[in-house]
Amino acid sequence: EWKYPGAFAKSDDEVARELPEAEDVRVDVERGVLTVSTPRTCALYAEEGEVTAGALSVRLSDAPAAVWAIALDGQPLAGSRRILLAHVTNVESTDMLRRERSNLLVFDHGKLPFLMRRGRADVALDVPAKGWTVYALSLGGRRLRKVGWSGSGDGRLKIACDTAADPDRATFLYELCR
Repeated sequence: EWKYPGAFAKSDDEVARELPEAEDVRVDVERGVLTVSTPRTCALYAEEGEVTAGALSVRLSDAPAAVWAIALDGQPLAGSRRILLAHVTNVESTDMLRRERSNLLVFDHGKLPFLMRRGRADVALDVPAKGWTVYALSLGGRRLRKVGWSGSGDGRLKIACDTAADPDRATFLYELCR
């Protein structure tokens, strides 16, 4: 049983108008942007360009992406000592078969491994830019390698994310510790 049977018959503008007004969730249909901003989680989806969601600012290159930062220690992001950062582009199975134009109809779900579209994102977090160690993580959360970061003149932590940084696997999860 469909909870919202008419949802797929509505335009993007109609859906956006029906969303509840909330300070922490914003939708910009014209730009293709969704942002979420709470004290411990900031997240966004964007097709391109520069987008800010609370303490998270992102400049996307090469591909649409979802990017989020979550404080893992229960503190607000600005005071957190451990943060999970994710930068996810399009993911699909090897040999997945879809309808060419719409990509909505899947004929074959394919097989492993999953493939991730290459994308880059320059990420800035409004956290003190001192004392951090940044790790690229496996899908299971294992630390794979250290990742470079920089501080900006305005005191923000900056990380250049690239899903193709490792030739053996997609890089899309990061642990930030201080």
